[in-house]
Amino acid sequence: MTKRRQAVKRPPLPRKWHGFISAWGPASLWAALIFYVSSLPGDRLPRLWTWEHRDIILHSLEFLILGALVYRALALTRPGLGHALLALASWASAAGYALGDEYHQSFVPGREAAAGDLLADLLGAVIGVVLLHELFKRYERIRGPKQA
Repeated sequence: MTKRRQAVKRPPLPRKWHGFISAWGPASLWAALIFYVSSLPGDRLPRLWTWEHRDIILHSLEFLILGALVYRALALTRPGLGHALLALASWASAAGYALGDEYHQSFVPGREAAAGDLLADLLGAVIGVVLLHELFKRYERIRGPKQA
């Protein structure tokens, strides 16, 4: 007669991990998507439209979103940071990722690291961080101070 193993019921993740995952999950997924698209060889890139500066606009948009998502994640996981420090840390994180992305593209066939792309990334990150920074400040003004 064999003994049946009872299924060990695992406890759920601690509450703090749920908050961490919900805060950083979107930023991490977006960064993974940027990495994936940067890994595509030049001849496999989709041609979204045939406008002359589409590359600059796409770079700005992807890092606008990344900057905003990083700002959101930091605001949720580090609520004690001031708005200025949140904005600076968010932009620095997105800027570091942009530098790494351009370096990574230099190894992909048919792609290259371009200073114009990096500038578009940095500008997009600034816009995304500033937009979310202003949204959070307005929300705080409407909501009022946090109750302990």
